[in-house]
Amino acid sequence: MTRANTEIDLCVDEIKNRADANKPASKELEQKFGILLSARQAETDFELCVRELAPLNRSVAVLFVDIDNFKLLNTRYTEAVIDKTILPQAMRLVKELACLRGNAYRYGGEEFLVILPNVDELEATSIAEKLRGEFKSTSFKVHEEVNNLTVSIGVALWPYHGSTYDDVLERANQAEKKAKGQKNTWLVANSDVKD
Repeated sequence: MTRANTEIDLCVDEIKNRADANKPASKELEQKFGILLSARQAETDFELCVRELAPLNRSVAVLFVDIDNFKLLNTRYTEAVIDKTILPQAMRLVKELACLRGNAYRYGGEEFLVILPNVDELEATSIAEKLRGEFKSTSFKVHEEVNNLTVSIGVALWPYHGSTYDDVLERANQAEKKAKGQKNTWLVANSDVKD
C-alpha cells in the first residue's frame, strides 16, 4: 500500500508541475491601488499581442483615457479624498469595460490605457464610445456629493499608427490631447500627426 501511495503522489506531483509550467506568468498590478495593471505590464502585453497577431495580419488598439477636469476635483476635495473615492471607482469602471476584450492599465494619475488585441478601428471606437458613455452616466460620490465625470480618449492602432509600442502609445496620447480640447469625446489618431 505504501508503494502505491508513493507512486500516486509522484504522479500527482508530475501533473502539478506540468500545470504550473503551462500556467501564464502573473501580471504586474500597479502598486498604489492594485486595481489595474501597471504601465510596464502594458508594454509587455502589447508586444505579446503583436507577436501573436502579426502573422494573422490583425491589429492591436490602444486607448489612452484621461479624466477631464481632474485637477479641479483634487483642488475641491484634496488628493487624499479623491484617492479613496473617485479614482478607485474610475479604475474599476475602466477594468470592467476592458475585461472582455482586452486589459486595462494605470498609466499615471488619472490616465489609463486599454489594450485591445484583434480589434479593428470600428470596434476600438465603439469601445471608446461605450467607455465615454459609461463615465458620463456614472455617479461618483465623494462624501454625500455626487460628481459626474467625463473622459477624453485617444485611439491608435498597431500597425497603422506605428510599428512599436512607443509609436502607437504616442499617437494615442496625441489623439487624447486633441480630444481633451473638446472634452467628453474620443478621437482616432491621424497618421500624419506630428509634434
